[in-house]
Amino acid sequence: CLAIMGQSSSMFWSCGFHFFAGAALLTLHRAERRDFTLVRVLCALVLTATMTLGLQDATSLSFAMMAFLLLISTIEHTPAGALAKSVRWIGDNTYGTYLWHVPVQIACLIGFAFFGVSRAVPDSPLFLAAYLVGVSAIARVSFLYFERPAQAVIRGLGDTGRT
Repeated sequence: CLAIMGQSSSMFWSCGFHFFAGAALLTLHRAERRDFTLVRVLCALVLTATMTLGLQDATSLSFAMMAFLLLISTIEHTPAGALAKSVRWIGDNTYGTYLWHVPVQIACLIGFAFFGVSRAVPDSPLFLAAYLVGVSAIARVSFLYFERPAQAVIRGLGDTGRT
């Protein structure tokens, strides 16, 4: 199959490594044991070794990336995790922000051209702040009234037939 696709076997092993490493990270993250001290120490050692030794090959960077992700994910199980839950709305808005930022930008530019607004306006920091607030507000409304209900419907479809 790889020969037909014109890819080397090293790409196959790299893909497999990243898939199973991700599965291992998820398993560690979901572990019932809530003391992540050893995991945090190991992650810190991997990150420190990668940075101090200047390891920049793909395998070292993959291990460093996974260690960083696992280290960050263990924060959820600390008092800082409670703070993270209080700003969860930021994460909820990310997809909507991604989807809406270009259409809002295009609408602004078309509106500016239609009403003859100076091109200096979009270059101002005040416009940037207003744009970010506007896109965030649209993303929030989109999340609350479209994305969340859609998620509920999709999850409900998976519940059919369960007892």
